Amino acid sequence: MFRRKITDTLLTWKESGLCRKKAAVVKGLRQIGKTVAVRQFASENYENVVYVDFKKTISARSAFEGDIDIDAITLRLTAVLPDAKFVPGRTVIILDEIQECARARFSIKSFIEDGRYDVIATGSLLGIRGYNRKDRDIPVGFEHTIHMYPMDFEEFLWANGVGSQILNHVRECYLERKPVDEPIHSIMMSRFREYVCVGGMPSVVDAFVEKNDINIVRMEQRDLVEQYRDDFGKYLDELSGYLSATGVNAYKSGRNDVMIDGKKVSGNAFFLKPRSSIVHGTMLFDTDFDALERAITPSGAKIQSKGVSSVRQHVTNLKPLYEKLDSPLRNIDLFKLYLKKCFCSEGETIDEIVLSDAQIADIEEIEAGYLNPDFLMGRNHRYSVRHSGRISGVGEICLELDVEAETATGWHLSGDFFLIKDGLEELVSEKLNGKEYDIAKIMEALGNIDPSPYVAGLGTEAFLSILKQQ
Repeated sequence: MFRRKITDTLLTWKESGLCRKKAAVVKGLRQIGKTVAVRQFASENYENVVYVDFKKTISARSAFEGDIDIDAITLRLTAVLPDAKFVPGRTVIILDEIQECARARFSIKSFIEDGRYDVIATGSLLGIRGYNRKDRDIPVGFEHTIHMYPMDFEEFLWANGVGSQILNHVRECYLERKPVDEPIHSIMMSRFREYVCVGGMPSVVDAFVEKNDINIVRMEQRDLVEQYRDDFGKYLDELSGYLSATGVNAYKSGRNDVMIDGKKVSGNAFFLKPRSSIVHGTMLFDTDFDALERAITPSGAKIQSKGVSSVRQHVTNLKPLYEKLDSPLRNIDLFKLYLKKCFCSEGETIDEIVLSDAQIADIEEIEAGYLNPDFLMGRNHRYSVRHSGRISGVGEICLELDVEAETATGWHLSGDFFLIKDGLEELVSEKLNGKEYDIAKIMEALGNIDPSPYVAGLGTEAFLSILKQQ
């Protein structure tokens, strides 16, 4: 059981008295250790812990049906959980995976107003899943949201037995802007490189600490990636369902698309970063397809794989479909309001990020590079050698290499694949830079690289097969 910083955050919530005014709602990705950390905190700070797992104990959901009466709920919970003890002032109720039971979250307000028991809830997909029903209201003003993330570098060091004396020395050196002792610097850099490879997911860190075997670590990482892809698929199922409810024939297709009558209306992507995940998507509502064709240039191989002869034949807009249905959703503002209501619980606010002048200036600086005539006219860097091909279930892969005097000096990876995380380019560059440009030797140098943690579905053999294509 690893030491986590969220324990201190929960302790502040309890000791400050905030626990009597608001329930602690711990939000975060799946498999980052929310349940373990919350249960450890509860066992150390409360005489009685009532733990309710709505995913595993489905029958517990029935305890929250009917009127929201605290005595009735606790009585019904004791029927489902015979060992549960509700002692006023000495009990914390943990509502785990609360997104699976909207009524449980709705009950938080009543628990806080009652005041006899502290409440901690955890959720992985709050605001996306489990609140698309009639009783999806959330207890505004009665939740103290705590965002939890995978293990940071300091928590990783704790897990690997690095003591407070060393960490305090490093922190002191940082604050006083003085060099770290060389032996300690060497140890910390070694641990940091391990952290870069292992990451901060507790199950992966545990595999590393216990086995010290990178192959087992990669297996655990692959398992987690598959779980995240499943969650991403649930998001697309939700989106397709919301569109279908408006009268159009929408459905999920492939890894990341939503189709209507065989034509793409939404493309989405998921990207896993060390301490967060990014989901972004597009929705074709009233798009100028002439501009779209000029803006994107998929390869002939990709177009052919879709069974069409052009981008225009593969896409559709929502607005004309709603016009045919005489639906008020043909108005873009009403359509956006509809999706907001679908994805967000009643009363839940959507965070808005207002960019500062400095941030806008940074964006404009980046934008200037793309507005450069050389880039617009395709006169950007051209690599010496290009290998490309389409891999079933993965997408199009393009490997471009710089070759000088028969020696590889750099390379670039592009295509329409599902990128999971960064790092593959750096890994390959480390293997190829300075190598003789000979296909057999290049394939040998890359033979022990596993690209699957970086590109979804891409195995070593398929990756190497691209080098045989021109």
